[in-house]
Amino acid sequence: MRTTKGAARNKAKKRLFRKAKGYRGGRGNLLRTVKESVIQAGAYAYRDRRVRKREFRKLWIIRINAAVRQHGVRYSQFIHGLKKAQIELDRKMLAEMAVNDPEGFDAVVRQSKAELAKPKPTKTEPPKTEPPKTEPPKAKPTKAEPTKAKPKKAELKKTEPKKAKTAKAKSAKAKSAKAKTAKPKSTKAKPTKTKTAKKKSTKKKSTKAAD
Repeated sequence: MRTTKGAARNKAKKRLFRKAKGYRGGRGNLLRTVKESVIQAGAYAYRDRRVRKREFRKLWIIRINAAVRQHGVRYSQFIHGLKKAQIELDRKMLAEMAVNDPEGFDAVVRQSKAELAKPKPTKTEPPKTEPPKTEPPKAKPTKAEPTKAKPKKAELKKTEPKKAKTAKAKSAKAKSAKAKTAKPKSTKAKPTKTKTAKKKSTKKKSTKAAD
């Protein structure tokens, strides 16, 4: 046999219709539209619980400002004087006093004005004190090693051996000797083939004449 949840379903429906009681038309009678309207109503309620706090704060400020201006003070000046006098009354209490207890509110305004009338304290800079000078610890004297004086250039030239000059002189003599012993290249050009051919022809003629 198939099991059903008829009792639980009916309870859930009744719960939804109870939440949508007083809605006009299908929003309070039809199941599908009831579900939608209940969800949307919850979203608006969550949003407006926060908006309500802002709206009431605006209302309190308007009431306080209207009551304070009768004493020749602006709202911002009045609040600044309360902070200087260290009076910790919130805006809700001040607005309630302005409406239902005007005498007590006047006393608060007088205290605020008295604090505003006080001159501002001038800032006095403390005298500048220089920190005490601390000398660095003295280093212990170390034994200075004797430094050898460098020889001058003139002395170095005198003391240099004459080996370098002799080596240069020997190399120059060797080059000149090689140049003398080298045979000069002959500038005579080799005989061409035509001259040799002529010599051969003259020899043949001479042998024929001898015969």
